[in-house]
Amino acid sequence: MGMETTLIRVVVILLFIVFATVCHADDLEKGITAYEQGDYPEALFIFQSLAEKGVAEACYYVGQMYYFGEGVQENVSEAIAWFRRGADLEDPKSDCYHFWGTSTV
Repeated sequence: MGMETTLIRVVVILLFIVFATVCHADDLEKGITAYEQGDYPEALFIFQSLAEKGVAEACYYVGQMYYFGEGVQENVSEAIAWFRRGADLEDPKSDCYHFWGTSTV
């Protein structure tokens, strides 16, 4: 494999990563909008879909929804589990809430 082929592969991989990130950001914004408008079923669907794909901030929002019972049955243990997932993916808000939640439960 030549240097040119390697360079092309690197560029294609980078473009794929950028495209995937932009798509997730658009979906995250849709979820946030639905959440802010009180459309909790739609927000939960979007956030959980993104969280399953490894989007850390989406884990935070799912945790929030479980913590406050927004569109789901209030469940602090489930909220902490979602905050933990976000913290494991290095989301600072999730990390803060996970620490706070485990120290108060």
